[in-house]
Amino acid sequence: MACRTCGNRLRKTARFRCHLCYPETVLLPSGGLERSGEPPGGGGSSEPSGGGPAREEIFVSTREWEQLEPELAELTAEDRAFFHEGALAVTLERAHSYAFDEARREDLNAEVGWEVLDDAEEQRRRDEALLGAQMLARALQGATARGSLRPELLADAFGVACWAIGVRAGRGEIVSEERLSLLADIRLRFVIGMAMPVVASS
Repeated sequence: MACRTCGNRLRKTARFRCHLCYPETVLLPSGGLERSGEPPGGGGSSEPSGGGPAREEIFVSTREWEQLEPELAELTAEDRAFFHEGALAVTLERAHSYAFDEARREDLNAEVGWEVLDDAEEQRRRDEALLGAQMLARALQGATARGSLRPELLADAFGVACWAIGVRAGRGEIVSEERLSLLADIRLRFVIGMAMPVVASS
């Protein structure tokens, strides 16, 4: 038993999903991305106990998801709209740039106010952001190659993730490490902690 802000029971499978893991376990796979299989130490692993990464495509479109999960769709409408209305493409482009272009990476670091500090904490943050961007960029490449990419459901995933940790999409705020750590998927942490503030302020 749980209140409607704790989680949802998926009407197509009857499985219960906590809202903190819902974007990773339901919407990203429905959007075509494999679960991250993130290595230990990165804030939690989403790798299934049976071995490698897996996909569980539950929904085939935003419309279907909204029809079957109307309460969650209503609660997250404003946050999802930010990504549906143009921010998704910019977010994904910045993830690719951050992952593979060193000069662009430093530009994006500067845009979110990261100083170049020679200490372990600063290096950890940079390492996590780079890993998250690389994992997202490669997952997108794989989904595109498979023909399984559904961008609208990725927009939903990012919006629901913002709502789940109490961050309003599109306000350009720098999200605290404490809030980001609530999300197990390192790709979502990159989007909300690095790409989204830059997109919102540009």
